Amino acid sequence: MGEFETLLGFLLRGGFLMWPLLGLLLWFNALLLERYWYLWRIWPRRRDSYLRQSPRQGDSLAWMRRQRAVCLSTARCELQGGLRLARDLIKLCPMLGLLGTVSGMLQVFDALWLGVPPSDPEVGSAIARACLTTLMGMGAALLGWLLHGRLQRQITRQLQKLQDGLVCEVTGAN
Repeated sequence: MGEFETLLGFLLRGGFLMWPLLGLLLWFNALLLERYWYLWRIWPRRRDSYLRQSPRQGDSLAWMRRQRAVCLSTARCELQGGLRLARDLIKLCPMLGLLGTVSGMLQVFDALWLGVPPSDPEVGSAIARACLTTLMGMGAALLGWLLHGRLQRQITRQLQKLQDGLVCEVTGAN
């Protein structure tokens, strides 16, 4: 059996909430990959353009500091674009996983209430469904937090480098 069939079987055994979880996983990963791509390909040119905007000879120190603050704020917005949405999508994954757990356990209790023996495949299937949605939700969230945290650290480092370069320009140090 190929990987696609294995993945499809996993999603089908997990129940109806696996598809929204897969959608969330793909969505926040697309947002994070776009930010990694931006940081790797676009940001070096943007950073250089910020650093080339050197102060003019007659500019006052207060004006240069204000320009530096505007530059840093703009750079922060550019670098962190989409991260808040990705963070919120990551937060939804465990919630959907737990919702799947609750729905699976409700199916178990419903079957037991109707007199189905605990060894019946229907009960086992409902328990598996509950566990698989939890696994998917927690696994997706863990992956998302790891990627998001690493990206956030890289962005903080890049902003610090930009701030250090701009401070050198404002103070006139090289």
